[in-house]
Amino acid sequence: MHLNRDVKLRRVDAADVRVYAVSMADTAALARKVQTECLYTRARQVVRRLSRIYDEALAPTGLEGTQFTVLIGVSRFGEAGAPIGKLADKLVIDRTTLTRNIGPLEKAHLVRVARSPDDARVKVLLLTRKGEQAIADAVPLWERAQDQVKARLGIARAERLVADLETVRDSLGDDAAPRGPTS
Repeated sequence: MHLNRDVKLRRVDAADVRVYAVSMADTAALARKVQTECLYTRARQVVRRLSRIYDEALAPTGLEGTQFTVLIGVSRFGEAGAPIGKLADKLVIDRTTLTRNIGPLEKAHLVRVARSPDDARVKVLLLTRKGEQAIADAVPLWERAQDQVKARLGIARAERLVADLETVRDSLGDDAAPRGPTS
């Protein structure tokens, strides 16, 4: 560590210590408020726990939960392929993150990137036979993870959670966000 020898040290008196203590108490109170009330913090905690459960379940396939989700998303578009922009919208993920997730899937030959036959400017993702097999291998493991989560939450709570999360997702969507002043 390099110390700047030109810094002048000043004497700290009791008033400085009291101001610092009050400031720390205010900061601690704010931290408690954020920790107990923040929707973002709670959502991230839940996502980390769910990710661990699904990632561990899918580990035998070599897929992570995020990769499995992309494969399922591509599959839903059928043989025509998934235009990257539309897939990003369906997965509620930005294109940069989606592109980063596609790399390992393409390298593993689970998906193939091609140009749309309708518009050469549009890239589409196509599921390969190996990708179809990866889904077939992963679904029973995903079902076990689903069952594990439902057992821990209870079926009724899990069903309510799915419905509530869909409502929240739709309510917070880009098209649902207020644009500028509403008056």
